[in-house]
Amino acid sequence: MKSGFRTLNIRPSGEVRVNLNDKFELNQSYTFTHYHSNYESTEFNNQTLNYHDACSEVIYRFGQHWVWETQLDYRYNPNAVPGLLQSYYKWNAAASQISYH
Repeated sequence: MKSGFRTLNIRPSGEVRVNLNDKFELNQSYTFTHYHSNYESTEFNNQTLNYHDACSEVIYRFGQHWVWETQLDYRYNPNAVPGLLQSYYKWNAAASQISYH
């Protein structure tokens, strides 16, 4: 089955970044996504999807060779099908030693 279709994807976002002398960084971002598809054939269902993404990141550099960073991502999808999570968090963290001179 073939069908023509149209899609609309709107994705506004905002971001705030603070950097204090490359010793401390704080980054925040938020994105809202609206997706709509419209099919010519009635064999396919039109879809409208909305979801939200937020991200927080902290980076701390101490001494000359150490970096600690962490990032927390959040996604909310009110259109999730039964059995899938509507929202979830993902957390990453690292401590690094930089060995260049």
